[in-house]
Amino acid sequence: MRQEQEIKGFTIFELLVVIAIIGIISAVGYPNFSNWNKEREVRVGTENIFSLMNNIVAQTKRGNYAYVQVEVSFPSNQLTFVSKGMKKDTMGKELNKPAKSRKLNCDSQVPWDNVLINKYEPEIISINFNENGAVCFSQDGTYYKIEGKITKNINLFIENRKLGKKDYIIICHQKDAIKNICPAQKSLTKDQPAYLIEWSRFGTLSKFKWDGNAWRRV
Repeated sequence: MRQEQEIKGFTIFELLVVIAIIGIISAVGYPNFSNWNKEREVRVGTENIFSLMNNIVAQTKRGNYAYVQVEVSFPSNQLTFVSKGMKKDTMGKELNKPAKSRKLNCDSQVPWDNVLINKYEPEIISINFNENGAVCFSQDGTYYKIEGKITKNINLFIENRKLGKKDYIIICHQKDAIKNICPAQKSLTKDQPAYLIEWSRFGTLSKFKWDGNAWRRV
């Protein structure tokens, strides 16, 4: 005799209840995930910029280049970081020229031996300015130069000291940027992840993270 088995499935009501529960859990969890993902993307972008700068400064310490540049530009509205280098012989020739014809001003006229050592084009982050700028380092800090929009930075206070106007860059998420520029410090909130890279004329780099009230070293 064939024994009949009672087969049960979900009712439409039960399915709707499960879907509703999943929707509630997703709605509660999504903001946290979104904030976490934004912070991760800004942190990764900051690490890449920091690495590019640290690498080119390190090459002056090793003697690979006597004079180097980190250029920030916006070709086709794409934020771009490029590092460049000048060898010792080339720099020596420039220094032997009369001061008026010497090209060591960190601008587009500098005769670089290598115009593309490293390049980084972040797609999801912004910085605190949207016009071209550059910073140049030499081995002993003598020929430290700043050009372009970086010179328009405002004074900031970090660790109870005033930060040099020209010696930092702020990195934020494009979703938080206003006209592709990171919000001013007084407008930053805790859920708007932001990092700051500071440098000295000798190429010493430091990283800071905005905690909603102040910049904390990381």
